[in-house]
Parts: sequence; structure tokens; C-alpha cells
Amino acid sequence: MMGRQKMGNGIVLVMIMSACNLMSMENTSEPRTMLQTCKCWANPEDDALEVGGVIMQFSENPMVHELPSTIHTKKNDHVFFIPTANVEDDELRVITEIVKKNNNKWYSLSISREQKPIPGIKVVFNYDPAKVSMDYHMFNTLGTAKGVEFRLSNKSMVEALKVKERSLLRVAMFKPLTVVA
Repeated sequence: MMGRQKMGNGIVLVMIMSACNLMSMENTSEPRTMLQTCKCWANPEDDALEVGGVIMQFSENPMVHELPSTIHTKKNDHVFFIPTANVEDDELRVITEIVKKNNNKWYSLSISREQKPIPGIKVVFNYDPAKVSMDYHMFNTLGTAKGVEFRLSNKSMVEALKVKERSLLRVAMFKPLTVVA
């Protein structure tokens, strides 16, 4: 019985600490993480494996949160929020122009600065999930930059590669080994 009470107290303590962290983030008037560079690209070819991508580098490690769909988002919108991140006005204008040029038949992208409920950067991808799959990962460069990379892939090409990979593995399993000297 005593173990459960300690565990319950620990969970309550973690919840209080999380709430305090969120409240301190709301009171932060100045975002801590600056967007340093943003590169995006798109491949218009139908037989391309990777159809696009976005790389964002920051001054500090960004926290990236995938937001659930709401009544305010379009059907195929996938929204990511990077709290306490900021981008300069000039840089945001340049990014907006680059994004407009790179929107294509595979996906569209928008990047905006948000102030409420907390300051941050919102990244919205719009694509057909039947044709495109997306993943993202965090990275550190050899220098001091930290960031996040979003990759969009042609779903039919990925499936075709999976089928070929299975047949290659099957051949490798059943074909006798030969030694080449």
C-alpha cells in the first residue's frame, strides 16, 4: 500500500512540475531559440522517392510538437509547433517567398510566427496522405547549430522498394553461398 501512495505522490509531483514549466513558458516574453536558416526543396518528378523536405536550423535545441487535427485545420494539414522559437521579420519574409516558390503538386507548406497561447513558430504541411508520407527528426551539426528536418516521400515508391527488398532478402536466404577469392 505504501508503494502505491509514493507512486501516486510522484505522479502528482510530475504533473505539478509540468504545469509550472508551461506557466513559466507563458510568462516568457522573449523567445529563447532563434531560427537561423530554413531550407526547403521539392522534387516534381512522379518517380522520385523523396518529393520534398524542409531543414530548419536554430540557435538552441528546438522542441517540436506535432499538433492534433482540430476543427480549425484543413483535412490534410499536419501542424507542428516549435515553442519559444522566433524568427526575424526579414528572415520570415525571405522564407515565405522561398516557400511560395517550392509549393508543388506533392505538398504545400506554410511557416508562421505565433504569439498565443505561447510564442513560437508554426509549420503546416498540407499533403494527400494516400500519396505522401512524412517523417521528421532532430539533428546537431558539427558546429553549434541544432535543428529539425522534415522529409516527404512518395508513398507508392516506398511501397515498391519494400516489395523489392523482400524479394532480395528471399533470394539471399535461399541461394547457396559462393566464395569469391
